[in-house]
Amino acid sequence: MLEAYPAAPARQGRRRWWILAAALTVQVTVSIILQGYPALVPFVKRDLHLSLAQAGVFASIPGLGMALGVLAAAWAVDRTGDRHVLTWGGLATGLLALLTAFSPTYSLLLVASIAVGVGAATPTPAGSRAVLAEFPHRQRGIVMSVRQTGVPVGGFIAAIALPLIAVHLGWRTALGVAGASAVLGSIACMVCYRIAGPTQEAVRVAAEQTVSFFTLLNRNLLKIGGSGIVLVMGQYCLVTYVVLFLNHTRGLPLVLASFFLAATQLAGSAGRIFWGWFSDRVVGGSRRAALMVVSFVGAAGVLMLAWLPAQAPFALVVIAVLIAGCSVVGWNGVWVTMLAEVAPPGLQARSIAAGLTLNQPAILVGPWAFGLFVDATGSYQLAWTGLAALLIGAGWLITRASEAPDGGVGETDRGAVGDDRRQWR
Repeated sequence: MLEAYPAAPARQGRRRWWILAAALTVQVTVSIILQGYPALVPFVKRDLHLSLAQAGVFASIPGLGMALGVLAAAWAVDRTGDRHVLTWGGLATGLLALLTAFSPTYSLLLVASIAVGVGAATPTPAGSRAVLAEFPHRQRGIVMSVRQTGVPVGGFIAAIALPLIAVHLGWRTALGVAGASAVLGSIACMVCYRIAGPTQEAVRVAAEQTVSFFTLLNRNLLKIGGSGIVLVMGQYCLVTYVVLFLNHTRGLPLVLASFFLAATQLAGSAGRIFWGWFSDRVVGGSRRAALMVVSFVGAAGVLMLAWLPAQAPFALVVIAVLIAGCSVVGWNGVWVTMLAEVAPPGLQARSIAAGLTLNQPAILVGPWAFGLFVDATGSYQLAWTGLAALLIGAGWLITRASEAPDGGVGETDRGAVGDDRRQWR
């Protein structure tokens, strides 16, 4: 059984921010590794003489490892709490990435990258559970989205730093640097938890519940997960191919085109905060309404990027990239919040993991299929248009899902002490 630690109300507000900092730090540094894969695609493709489809597999193969590891990570979170899973998972991911950098062949590189993905499965269920338990419902959309900005922030850092390292020292060195950053991030996480002090676990009975993956897969979760499949496919297709697309269609040098990938990730970071705020404040806490709007805006951004004429002003290309990045990369925080809020009491981490298990294969299949389509047709425009149609479908599917009328997770608000508004001062 999980131990409950009493917390002094005077320290409650300060502690919750340290825990958010711990979750965000690990998410950023692990994401430097995961999002570094798309950033390194052009260099790996050239060095190993890969096709576009093979390059797409390399960019997304950690997603297979995440699909294999996320349920085990969630079980560990619900069983032992978030602290150990978050810290040791980040450390393992960093060390595995360091080893992966030494893989001599493409096949071994893929196998090692799957192991990296298994380790990288830990930050989302662990960090989400930690943050959900600390903040009340009226703040949860934006705070969860802030935590989820770790993915595009890590991607932004990867897009800026790793190509520069790869140009001068090779992509293997760049991947090793990304692994070292995750090791340092885990150490910083330990420090944040130590400063925060002992925390109350959300639900004492969670550790005693035995719930299978298939028990969690009710029709509602399948609808939410189905929308996530398409949204994550859009995200990884965008970040995997935007550099190659701009290099191929507009002749931009790879390093310059990498700055557009960085802009995509930066827009995604801002988008996650915006859509969290939009969910909390504009649509009255409705995660469903926010995700519907995200899907439609994402489709519009992708279509704009695809069909801008070659002679279009450079500023319009930037705008299209920013709109696509803000939505196609910015959806995740609201989606994870919705998964947690419809979960049975004490099973938030496993509900999140069930949804992630459904959409993780799309991280691999999406870029592979996109690259295969472009290889076969020679047309990026048709591939982007098909992706936009899928995003519209995701927006329709999420309208068929139900959401908890009170936001759910109410009994797990270990941090909901006093007036909510005081916590934002």
